[in-house]
Amino acid sequence: MILKHRGNPSANGSLCFGLVALLLLGTTTTGPGQVRSSHNQPLPAFPGAEGPGSDATGGRGGDVYHVTSLVDDANQPGTLRHGIKTAPPNGRIIVFDVGGIIRLQPPGRAGWLDVSQSNLTIAGQTAPGPGITIIGQASKWTGSNVILRNLKFRPGKDQQSPGVRTNDGITSYLRNSIIDHVSVTWADDEAISVTDDANNTTVQYCLMAEGLNYKGHSYGSLISSDHDDALVSFHHNLYAHNRSRLPRLGSEKGTGVILNFSNNVIYDWSGKGGYSANDVNSRKPLPNRTNFIGNYYVMGPSNRQDDSAFDGANAQTVIYQRDNLLDRNRNGRFDGEDPGWALFTGTFTRADQPFDVPAGHIQPASEALEHVLNHVGAFWWDRDPVDSRIVQQVRTQTGRIINEIEDVGGFPAFEPASRPDGFDTDQDGMPDAWESDHGLDPNTPDDKGDLDHDGYTNIEEYINELAAFPAPRPLWMRVTGGRYELADNWELGWQPSRYDRVLLRRGNVTVDSPGQHAGTLHIDRDASLTIFSGWLQVQRNLVNEGKLQINGGQLRSKGDVELSPAGTLTVKLDPGSSMPRIVVANHARLSGGLFIDLPADYHPSSGQRFQILQAGRISGSFSSVSKPFELDVAAGKVIAIVR
Repeated sequence: MILKHRGNPSANGSLCFGLVALLLLGTTTTGPGQVRSSHNQPLPAFPGAEGPGSDATGGRGGDVYHVTSLVDDANQPGTLRHGIKTAPPNGRIIVFDVGGIIRLQPPGRAGWLDVSQSNLTIAGQTAPGPGITIIGQASKWTGSNVILRNLKFRPGKDQQSPGVRTNDGITSYLRNSIIDHVSVTWADDEAISVTDDANNTTVQYCLMAEGLNYKGHSYGSLISSDHDDALVSFHHNLYAHNRSRLPRLGSEKGTGVILNFSNNVIYDWSGKGGYSANDVNSRKPLPNRTNFIGNYYVMGPSNRQDDSAFDGANAQTVIYQRDNLLDRNRNGRFDGEDPGWALFTGTFTRADQPFDVPAGHIQPASEALEHVLNHVGAFWWDRDPVDSRIVQQVRTQTGRIINEIEDVGGFPAFEPASRPDGFDTDQDGMPDAWESDHGLDPNTPDDKGDLDHDGYTNIEEYINELAAFPAPRPLWMRVTGGRYELADNWELGWQPSRYDRVLLRRGNVTVDSPGQHAGTLHIDRDASLTIFSGWLQVQRNLVNEGKLQINGGQLRSKGDVELSPAGTLTVKLDPGSSMPRIVVANHARLSGGLFIDLPADYHPSSGQRFQILQAGRISGSFSSVSKPFELDVAAGKVIAIVR
């Protein structure tokens, strides 16, 4: 059912909107006509990739190119532009051995960063120190199957003709691609636009702020396509201190984009936040279909009280909306309310069901606000002064739209950084120390291998680990047991990282490879975790109320481990190794039963000692210990002694 409306609609909406909201809130939209979990989906571009561009493979399986210079010269090996220009058709992953500022040259249009190559991964997260900031000119992306992550773009005015207002941060015509955790500030046109040939594209967790308004052109995003029913998703992004186009919708050709615009935070605009448009010459309505779901609009110092969040230009602007919050009062607190259809002004058509576009997990707007502010931008875990200031201004509801970069102190100075000698001996893109810890040979290039047989190559495991970010909710297995390593075994299709809350609810979950992670790990009473080989590292705390079995490899915790009375621990001894099966950085609380398993045909002698566990501090005791062992617990160690 499609409902047409003209004018400023009431906030009530129709009853079916509320029903759809109840059914869909917190679900995963996976494709046309389907709203379900991500079962049996293609491998995500990286853990946390969502939306129609989430299946991009980028440079997977291609060569590895090292950026070793901050100079901008397409003919000089080691520069970023040279790495892009010479990328082979079968794929390239670009890593950075240097960090700092790349100033695009020459001044003017000739200096734009034009990226027409396909099958490309640009891993900005690999840069040392301050990361990579690209300044001076715009960038334009026209290939397909591109993964772009963790770069900062601060174009400023055109160096040749200041005032021409053409320096977008990123203009993307990309197909089957994803832009993730990118920061764009100080553009004098749009920050990130997706237009023209674009299709199956995701822009997520990007910071787009402080567009330069010296000629009234402080804008966020143009979103359109020349393809019929092109699929685009903008989610979990932050727009701050931009005058308008948050976003600007409408395609000049065909049926236009089907857009998912969800869980974005929009702060401090002026006039119309977002809007749709008619053709500037013919005045023909430009079609667009958009899901506005779970967004949080916060008015700031640049707003007037009657500013609109989105203004429709024609009946071919078709909108589905739910759970969008608007905070008008500028009282320094986040206390937005849901105005329903009153959020939208002008002329548009109401849709009573969401459009079929892959969306990923959609949070309630109230939860998404904090998730975005905590995790948006290029180096969210170590933000530079510009990104830090902008996020803090959103939190305190301060700052304003700027005209010039000098209004906020000008370009910050960053000391260049570089990797030390011997960091990556075999030049396969992975540090020697990381390779050794994962059972790889630092002297043999093995970036294309797949050490844990999960579909990601070894170098992808490394770069994905560097750029990990927390899932928007706890992760649990969607199957009754299975390999911990496989993304598709997890309900969100999201392989756990060191930031994630992991819940094992039932069945037997197994680990057989190094490099497995969790932020916190809880093993419920009906679940078991068995480590056969490799290692699983828990960043904070582990609680076992079920069955924990260490048959090989190692369990590591950088926090505490609590073995509850309801749980059991089984450890299989390795007579040839002195390595403890469990290593706890802080506090190990012992309880429940301990079962010690011996290899077949191995008969230890009386008095033989085996280290089971090592911890910073140990308290409690096991309720039982299997024969023929007794325990010596002292000096942060649990030693099993043969009686």
